[in-house]
Amino acid sequence: GQRAPGQVEAKRMLENILSWQDEHGGWPKNINTTARALPEGRKQPSGSFDNGATLGEMRMLARAVRVTQDEQYKAAFLKGVDLIIKAQYPTGGWPQYYPPGKQYHRHITFNDDTMVHLMELLHEIAEAPEYEFVDAQHRQEARQAFDKGVACILKCQVRVNGKLTAWCAQHDEIDYS
Repeated sequence: GQRAPGQVEAKRMLENILSWQDEHGGWPKNINTTARALPEGRKQPSGSFDNGATLGEMRMLARAVRVTQDEQYKAAFLKGVDLIIKAQYPTGGWPQYYPPGKQYHRHITFNDDTMVHLMELLHEIAEAPEYEFVDAQHRQEARQAFDKGVACILKCQVRVNGKLTAWCAQHDEIDYS
């Protein structure tokens, strides 16, 4: 049948989002990935968790899966989940980019709410009814990653004169300093 104009626009936005997903499962930061498709011939920019990148696209894909049951949207969403799980350091934090490289982007990133936004999404995937379309293994991995993230936050808290104080914008991914 005929699609309503809003459905056509939503499908176009979702197709645009799919075009920007990188080989690891992430999306670039500071680009409106719903506005237009990745231009043909342009190099695929690296995905990021910084500035809300990847998470907004994943939330939109999750809504689309719930409405349409489209397997392409579900596969892209799960590729994003796999990225978040894979990118998490054994110490529980996340870099700004995956793979992290050797620059400051590799550090566990608290600024721009990067850790918080990742952990909120993981908690929702693990617990919220809206994510029941996610298989049990991914939901369990999300729960475990969330728990590791909580432990990381506690280990990163800075002590001054023996008292727990605040956090830095970024912390070392190995020793939390």
